[in-house]
Amino acid sequence: MTQKVPIVFFALPLVFVIIGGWVSFRALRGQLDALFSSSWSTTSGHILDSSIESKRGRKGAMRYEVKVTYQYSVGGEDFTGTRIHPTYVSDWHQDSHEQLHRRLAPRSVVKVYYRPTSPSQSYLATGFISTGFLPLLFGLIFLGAGLAFGAMMWLIRYGDHDYVRLIGPP
Repeated sequence: MTQKVPIVFFALPLVFVIIGGWVSFRALRGQLDALFSSSWSTTSGHILDSSIESKRGRKGAMRYEVKVTYQYSVGGEDFTGTRIHPTYVSDWHQDSHEQLHRRLAPRSVVKVYYRPTSPSQSYLATGFISTGFLPLLFGLIFLGAGLAFGAMMWLIRYGDHDYVRLIGPP
């Protein structure tokens, strides 16, 4: 016997699974890039330009982000990069962004990590950053909630509700 469950109760978990899966995938890819890029080839580069941007978020809190442009050469070919770290994003920690901005002052020399098979892909920093796991955690929570809610709806609709058959004769 099946129960009537509105279709929206199956669509909502699907939305959670899609959002959670996408966010988890992106976050995991960033963490893996951070891990594996530490073994990429390196070269010296120099900072062409850097700035710190501040934007007011929806709830009024300020978010800060360092924007950087750097140049480096591989095999006699010049490349320009803008990525600091695979998981670097804006946030509200003004002091850490100001320190980073000072470290990435124009004309300063930096170590550039570049992918040997695609030298145009580069970062200035590699390795583990704990806050990079926050999007992964968020995505996994959404994914888990969607799967759990979807399983619950499936069991309500298609699960065994026949208690009568469990009651044997006297």
